Amino acid sequence: MCMTLTKDRILPKIAESDMTVLKVTSVSDINSNTFSSDIQKYVYIRNVPAPHIEVKVEPFVCDCNLCRKLYSISEGYHSYSLKKVSIEYAKKENKRQTCIAYVHCTIPKGTKYWENIHGNIVSETITINGVVT
Repeated sequence: MCMTLTKDRILPKIAESDMTVLKVTSVSDINSNTFSSDIQKYVYIRNVPAPHIEVKVEPFVCDCNLCRKLYSISEGYHSYSLKKVSIEYAKKENKRQTCIAYVHCTIPKGTKYWENIHGNIVSETITINGVVT
């Protein structure tokens, strides 16, 4: 997965308190509380913080004039802001995937994160709390 940013959003924010976000995962084993990401293949265990990842913001690679003003992040833990994105929107955006679990997660206080204008977030760590019902 890749998130694009405008130049005014390339500096990270620091979570001032624990942030609740929405994440789309694949269900690896719902009985053992194990989930995975389709693109990065990260494995998540409910209530266990994911390993810290050093997030890199890089110029978006494209030859058109519009893209020259964009930056991208490919590594990191992708999620949605619950303030800007509804669960219904996330489900609509990901309707082509199968075996999906929508999960509430926490980005811990003090964690660096980036957010684009659409409410997409990439953070250095994340903890899955529970499945959205």
